[in-house]
Amino acid sequence: MPRKRSFHRVSCTVAGVAVEIPVICATSSSVAFVSASSQTGAIFRVFRNPVGKPMISDPIADMLTIVRNALMARKKNVHIPHSKMREKLCHILVKEKYLESCTVTEEESRKTLDIQLRYTEDGRPAITTIRRISKPGRRVYVGRRELPVVINNFGIAILSTPQGLMTNREARKTSTGGEIICEIY
Repeated sequence: MPRKRSFHRVSCTVAGVAVEIPVICATSSSVAFVSASSQTGAIFRVFRNPVGKPMISDPIADMLTIVRNALMARKKNVHIPHSKMREKLCHILVKEKYLESCTVTEEESRKTLDIQLRYTEDGRPAITTIRRISKPGRRVYVGRRELPVVINNFGIAILSTPQGLMTNREARKTSTGGEIICEIY
């Protein structure tokens, strides 16, 4: 037996104009909106998490995305919320000469990381690719014998090891494995 669909109207503002949009509730896990223009008949789906739990955020991926976007926009510096993991990651990038500097500032009891981005003399970013490897939904661990080599050792991988965050080269020297956080080249 097909499911019954309930129709509701939602008032909202689209491009400064107040409109009523019919909403079709098909299931409890998704909501379909019919566009205000009934000629197009376009349906936009907004999905919730299948079990109804809030979506997991990934602060490290957010930081890498902020840095990547700032480099593409040719920004000189970036301010991001502070965490110990982000701070250690930034200091590794400064030590490996991918960033100019990273300082912690405190404003109204909130810490932020002020990151100075690095560019070459001809204006190209020092970081061409920055990619998250281990994610909350799929963790990637390597042993000491499977440590990655990034672009024939022209790039680095940052690992979270029992001794803390370190590059793949440092992990190879100390013969330590761990979780691959990201690759940078």
